[in-house]
Amino acid sequence: MMIPLDRLMGACKDQLDIVLKEWPDGIPLTEEAAERALELKLDIDWAADNLLISEGGKRDEYDSASESYMDNYYSIIGPEREKFAEVQALAWEKYKSIVDPAYASYKDMVNAEYKYSPKERNMAEDHYRIVRENAWAESEHTLSMQRKHYYDVLETAHAELQRDKVKKLLKLLVEQETDRCKSQEGK
Repeated sequence: MMIPLDRLMGACKDQLDIVLKEWPDGIPLTEEAAERALELKLDIDWAADNLLISEGGKRDEYDSASESYMDNYYSIIGPEREKFAEVQALAWEKYKSIVDPAYASYKDMVNAEYKYSPKERNMAEDHYRIVRENAWAESEHTLSMQRKHYYDVLETAHAELQRDKVKKLLKLLVEQETDRCKSQEGK
């Protein structure tokens, strides 16, 4: 079974170019083609919207399954997003706890212009800059480890979501084409 290329009318040019290059004779309804569609980052939801017919409930079945897959996706990334936000807040608090006193000291010295020499004020400014840069570097180090973990989780969850959707779409398209062939045989 195959999806003929004329059924892809309305697809954006970039996506259509990819399909034409990969499957010049039409898209085979196989697991290999479904996996390849994921690798090529083809728009699975566009395919469902435009290839599944609403008659027979295939479109509704896909939408229902997609909602379930999205719920699963958010149950995975939600707690990770909260952890990342907590780490960000803690890193910011730590940064501020280090930088704010250094800034206040520097500001006091600059505001008491006649009490301190320009050299002393410059040294205070240099000290504040160094404290700020070191605190930022430490904050970024802490965040970069958590950020990498968070993005890895997002990427894995998104890949799982897309895999689930493409498998469901393939199943429904095969069923739809089988039904179409049966109805044509009956004519």
